[in-house]
Amino acid sequence: MEAMVKAYNTVTEKEFAAANMHSQKRRRLPDESKTPEIQLAPWDKFIIQVFNSMLDYISVEVERRRSCYMELHDLFGFMIDLDSMTLLEVRSKATHLVNTYPADLELSFVDEFVQFTTIIASSEDKTLRRMSGLLRRDGGLLLPSFPNAAIALRIQQTIKISN
Repeated sequence: MEAMVKAYNTVTEKEFAAANMHSQKRRRLPDESKTPEIQLAPWDKFIIQVFNSMLDYISVEVERRRSCYMELHDLFGFMIDLDSMTLLEVRSKATHLVNTYPADLELSFVDEFVQFTTIIASSEDKTLRRMSGLLRRDGGLLLPSFPNAAIALRIQQTIKISN
């Protein structure tokens, strides 16, 4: 009894109540082994039952999102990676983008984007935001010359919002 009072004074009331709770044992099936069940502390139960399952769920969700963004990068990545690609690769990726969005982009996008890359090549900042801003600068002076490039940039910038 004295040990119980000493233990009660060193831990909080909740911890004491949890430690002294009666654990329910489940019935064993006839073909189960006779090994004793493991009794876990409340914190260990939390880690196993809640925390680990949350980590599993987060891991699966992050992997799903990564695969979605990899698909987006496969479609639109060529617009950013201009320095590492040849002109033939840019044309091939642009044609693939036109084939993916035939209702939105015309086939002239391929030549239009190749011409637009020469304007972008002189810029240090080759982000999609910079490209979009360049098309709209000075009241949208370049928009009539590159309408499909503007549409492709808008598609790319709005897809991530809906993902």
